[in-house]
Amino acid sequence: MPHEVGLAALNDLLSPRITLVTAYRPPHRATFFVKMINMALTMVRFFFAAALLCAAVSAQDCQIPSEISGLTLRQVQAKLAEGRQDFFLYKRWIDLTPSKPKPGPLAAEFQKKLEQQHSDDARFLYLYGFSLIGKDTPQAIVYLNRAASTEPKLPWTYIALASIYSTGNFADNSKLLANFHTFRGLCPANLDGFRYLNKVRDSDNDPELDRELRPLLEASHDARDADLWRVLWAAEFRLTPKQNFPALRQRVANDVKRLEAWMPSHDRALLGALMDGYHLSAQPESAARIEKLRDPDSEYLLARRVWEDKYNLRARTQTAEEHKIFMQDLAKQSADWIVKWPNSLYAWEGRLTSLTFAPAWTKQEMEQAGEEVLKLEAEQDYGWTYVPNKLRVAETWAKNGVRLKDAVRLAEEVLDQLSLGPEVANDLTPNGAKFAAAQMFGFDLSTWDAMAAIVEASCQLRDFDQAESMLWKMQHWLDDNAAKRDDQTSGYTLFQGRYFRAAGDIAEAKGRQLDAAGFFAKSLSLGYRDPDLNKRGLALWQEAGGSEEAWQALAARPGLPKPVSPKPRASPVQTASAYEAWKPVAKPLPEMTLADLPGKTWTLANLKGKTTFVNVWATWCGPCMAELPNLQKLYDLARARDDIQVITFNIDENPGEVEPYMKAKNYTFPVVMSARKYVEAVTEHFAIPMNWLVDRSAVLEMRNQGWDATLPDWPRQMLEKLTEVSR
Repeated sequence: MPHEVGLAALNDLLSPRITLVTAYRPPHRATFFVKMINMALTMVRFFFAAALLCAAVSAQDCQIPSEISGLTLRQVQAKLAEGRQDFFLYKRWIDLTPSKPKPGPLAAEFQKKLEQQHSDDARFLYLYGFSLIGKDTPQAIVYLNRAASTEPKLPWTYIALASIYSTGNFADNSKLLANFHTFRGLCPANLDGFRYLNKVRDSDNDPELDRELRPLLEASHDARDADLWRVLWAAEFRLTPKQNFPALRQRVANDVKRLEAWMPSHDRALLGALMDGYHLSAQPESAARIEKLRDPDSEYLLARRVWEDKYNLRARTQTAEEHKIFMQDLAKQSADWIVKWPNSLYAWEGRLTSLTFAPAWTKQEMEQAGEEVLKLEAEQDYGWTYVPNKLRVAETWAKNGVRLKDAVRLAEEVLDQLSLGPEVANDLTPNGAKFAAAQMFGFDLSTWDAMAAIVEASCQLRDFDQAESMLWKMQHWLDDNAAKRDDQTSGYTLFQGRYFRAAGDIAEAKGRQLDAAGFFAKSLSLGYRDPDLNKRGLALWQEAGGSEEAWQALAARPGLPKPVSPKPRASPVQTASAYEAWKPVAKPLPEMTLADLPGKTWTLANLKGKTTFVNVWATWCGPCMAELPNLQKLYDLARARDDIQVITFNIDENPGEVEPYMKAKNYTFPVVMSARKYVEAVTEHFAIPMNWLVDRSAVLEMRNQGWDATLPDWPRQMLEKLTEVSR
């Protein structure tokens, strides 16, 4: 029972007695006696409170009470607003409060509680430390360790520390394991600790993981534990000899039946566990069905990428005429795609934004496309983002006169969402600051898109108060961000152009044609690109008696200074976002002892005497999926040669994923398993897919990463590179 509740009960118990004593007015000689009684009652209250506090801390409450664990964030906030104080309610508050775009949003609140009311309370030391994770994680560690020293039996402290030591910037296997084991000792029936153990690279703990986790999962009736089955299966496949995989796959099939009991569901963790389970138990059709539920956009995005390659969109910019042709084709294609993938958010978004390029399009079609985008975005709910799809709906509706009041409302909701940003780097993540900085232009662009949509729709509604209020906000933004004026990558000049475009829209809607023309000319001179705006401005200018020559002089953009080349940024270790050309390395490879899929052991000796093409991949890597069919062709071409060979290094966490994947794709190239540690020893920072060219002496001569879909006849070209190194 929380100590606040106990104190309330004590006050109820003692308050009548105190009233009786103080209500009686004793003679002077009895005053001392009354004071002693009141002092004694005060001491009783103090010691009773201390006893309750110790009991609350040492009770080893290892599960959040069910009446709290099911609360939503709004429900938690409502109970706190009513004045309810409860440790688990506070913990639930932190658990549910998004840490994006700014980590540690509740840190100030719990710092105040700690300093003003509970300075020596282990629970509040924990809550403050917990609230600091991601915002100031080194300080979080200090407070969490203080909580552990103050009350060693408070279990949540150790799981918070384990979460920290499982992350990129603070990874520490020994500390992660130490805190995991302490938590497990205090709370052996709680599954939370296992959520971080799969971050441990060393698999020595797999036997313990299997022994303890499986019975707990089998007894669990909580769908939120579904993701832990993936951790368990990965450990079991690492522990099991390959010849016993068939029996293990049958065991996984039985596990999957447990998970099916929670269907239908939109929970991504449950769907991810089901998909993995179906793959591991050789049920590819069921896995494909779940994959569509989990990622309804995947098939559409693959088809869209193949289609975009026709226009070479990722390799060059388009002219205005090329863009028009592309959008006309997109309008045609999107009509088929929304029928084929009706649950794909991005298929509907493509339909919405390209619809005006379709012949005989209707506002009813645009309204339907917007509603579908809004519905699917709400269903998928990926949390805070600076590129919400509802912004595309607001912009498109405003531009085309569809549901203008709703367009204003949606754009205002987007501005409210963006007001929580811009995104601040989480200090748990490597390169987090660089990643957040790289997104700044996109964040600013969305802010201006939303403001412009409100101005455009308000002008059509003739709500000039609202339009001019938003114009004032645009000017305010320019004043507040004047420091970006000289940064050519910030987009400041572009945003100035958008301000004058909005001012021109308002002036034109009010009938001030010459003012509108002047604002449009200023917008164009600042680099705002819009052929229609140039036509509108010129027409207004000529109506007022101006010449085309004068208009061109007003709207001309002055020459720009030569841009400064940006410094290259380090890429995170993920899938490659762009193709990186071959680079020389000239590094001898270290010794290795790794098994391939059939069980053959590969050492460095297997790479000597032949020139070797090595591909690094994983089953979950999108660019790898595009590259591997070509790798199979390269392998087939190289098989007849005795001077070269093609192998792959797989870095999947769960080796059981690989064999079903290879069978489903009919791939026959060699796969060296569990190779992540080895790859990291060779090249610390990398993205996949990655390829190596290794000479006959086992020296890594060259490497590249990423998949270049535009490269003609990739297998032949790679064979030629192998042959060059082999000479």
